Amino acid sequence: MIDAPVDPGGPESVRPPGVESPSVGEIIPAILHSLGTLLAAKFRLLEKEFSSDTAKLKAAAVWSVLGALVALLALGLAGAGAALLLGERLDSPGGGFLIVAAIYLAAALVALAVARSRLRRMNGFLRTTMEDLKRDAEWLKDLL
Repeated sequence: MIDAPVDPGGPESVRPPGVESPSVGEIIPAILHSLGTLLAAKFRLLEKEFSSDTAKLKAAAVWSVLGALVALLALGLAGAGAALLLGERLDSPGGGFLIVAAIYLAAALVALAVARSRLRRMNGFLRTTMEDLKRDAEWLKDLL
């Protein structure tokens, strides 16, 4: 079936005869219902993205803590042994412990730099939801 062409600027509509235009009283509840549905969808997206991001952060934190504890135990024992050996060579036990402490400090700074770079690669927390909400805010500004 081919529809007759309609002039978009003309007063005629494509409604069948006998069907009236919806009133403002009918349009406003429909718009409010649509906005409610949109907001509910946004909150579901927020919840899903939040749980996904927190799960990733939790897994990274657990592995980081576990690795840090094992490394701390191993380095503590190795450091004590190295400090004692260096102290014998230098005829100064305190000097051996200071050298080992400086090595530990350098290793800690490297580990913190790696952790910082990994957190920066996450590209923001809840990024998708925040971008979506910004688009919605712009849309509402244009609408009103």
